[in-house]
Amino acid sequence: MFIERIPKEALEVMDRIRKAGAKAYLVGGCVRDLCMGKHPDDWDMTSSMFPEKILDLFGKNAIPTGIKHGTVTVKCGEFHFEITTHRRESGYSDRRRPDRVEFGASLENDLARRDFTINAMAWSPEDGIVDIFDGSGDIEKKIIRCVGDPKTRFSEDALRMFRAIRFSAKLGFTLDEGTRAAIVKSAELSDKIAAERIATEFMKTLISDRPNKVNDFFDFGLMKPFINGNHSRFSIPINVPNEYRIAFLTTCLDDPKRFASALKLSNRQRQILLAGADRNVDFSPAGIRKLIAEHGKEYAMVVGFLHCFDRVVARELESGHCLSIAELAISSEKLIEMGYSGTKLGEIRKKLFDRVLIVPEDNTPERLIALALCEP
Repeated sequence: MFIERIPKEALEVMDRIRKAGAKAYLVGGCVRDLCMGKHPDDWDMTSSMFPEKILDLFGKNAIPTGIKHGTVTVKCGEFHFEITTHRRESGYSDRRRPDRVEFGASLENDLARRDFTINAMAWSPEDGIVDIFDGSGDIEKKIIRCVGDPKTRFSEDALRMFRAIRFSAKLGFTLDEGTRAAIVKSAELSDKIAAERIATEFMKTLISDRPNKVNDFFDFGLMKPFINGNHSRFSIPINVPNEYRIAFLTTCLDDPKRFASALKLSNRQRQILLAGADRNVDFSPAGIRKLIAEHGKEYAMVVGFLHCFDRVVARELESGHCLSIAELAISSEKLIEMGYSGTKLGEIRKKLFDRVLIVPEDNTPERLIALALCEP
């Protein structure tokens, strides 16, 4: 039994709730991971105890992190346990969160509201595994299956469609046929979800052990609000570092800039994505220095990696050459002493910088002063 892998602090919290006259269970992803022989990252619980009672029971170690929806975080040792009261949910007008939450439900009711069978299992020392929807069977079959009717689950929370694909990539499972069909039929709901939430699921899939699963987001029609025209199949070599993988999307997107903007990617993600679209790169030493100066070090590293010039870029980054205008060996104050001011000061600094990008040996005070004196 996997009880040996459960932190003693979790057992202590559950026992304290039991002694206070209520029930508590580990629930969701931690039970799934334990059933799969993995070590959970998080330890979530569900309890028949109402949130206010949990706050009273654990005092200063309890934090009302989501009290409206029945969630209290309890600190015990180095662990933080999110404990959510058994609940029913109804009304999902925003396709994301329930309009109404009703406490006092049974454990069975609470598990029935969850997304996938593999996440709808609970465990306690007294009752063992509670697996009403055969999540353990689906783990053995390696399938992702919705709890109940998949179309209903997706109409309640449209982000579940993206989570289904992300879990299949993370765990190496396939989608149950009914779940897959419901995603395709419900794909139009994707425009009801905040772009940032979709980007999170997309990026988690992209950096999983099965990054090519992102094709499912496109193939099932979930990405229509974020692409312009057609797309081709995405394929990524196995040795690509996680942070560079998004650059390979440019091989299947008609308009990477629109995709980055519509999905509200972070500045860093956007920069890496657009680096993948840079096809006409001069990989001479001077060309690399110009690339770094114009777009930054990481952009140049991504482009170098994609074109198998990463070692050449790395050498230039380690060379000590002037790669930004701030690294010029002549100060603005010195140029001002020489008579430059206003727009002329900016112009001469740019000319000198352009010069040392081509001839890095000229980045000395003496040589730059001489060059500046030669300017009309």
